Amino acid sequence: LQALTVPETATYFFTNSAGIETLGADSIDEVCMQRILFEYQLAQEDAFLQWAGLQSSRPALLVLDRRALDSRVFLRDEQWLRMLSLPEKRKFSECDLLRRYDVLIHMHSCAGHAEYASGMDSNNPARHHSEDEAKALDQRTSWVIQGHPWIREVPYMARLEAKMDAVYGFVHEALQELRDLKVGAMECSGCDAEEMESEDCIG
Repeated sequence: LQALTVPETATYFFTNSAGIETLGADSIDEVCMQRILFEYQLAQEDAFLQWAGLQSSRPALLVLDRRALDSRVFLRDEQWLRMLSLPEKRKFSECDLLRRYDVLIHMHSCAGHAEYASGMDSNNPARHHSEDEAKALDQRTSWVIQGHPWIREVPYMARLEAKMDAVYGFVHEALQELRDLKVGAMECSGCDAEEMESEDCIG
């Protein structure tokens, strides 16, 4: 098995630029900014899948820090629909986006549970949300991904090691289920399971 990790997008832009001023809630620039991050996320995912395909004899596991759907977390519903259908841009449906991922794991933040920091005082200087905003984003993320058939939520845990153990357990469980499903499908079609090639995406 080859494992590939796809990094988070927004921090890359914020830390490699002068940043941007706070955009108004109704600003078209806010929608356009999220479309840039959305397209970059999709391009990264597709590029990593192609990279994995260079070793086609080895099944691939893509572990994504973020998902294309996460742009919806930071937009109001009407803005999200607008972003998906901007003129002269490729159109997407939410179902199309959900189908890109085999498994969705939501790791809840420490907001509301332990000391929370943002900006230069945090381990991620690009983080600019207040604690209340972070709590609201946690809740909205759970709502945004609820249409996916395989979701696991990891609550806040004081020890990072315990949180990661929970994630590893979910990934192992997911890989086993996905393998069982694919082997079963191939046996039904008369294929040898050893011929199976897979690219599983966990976001």
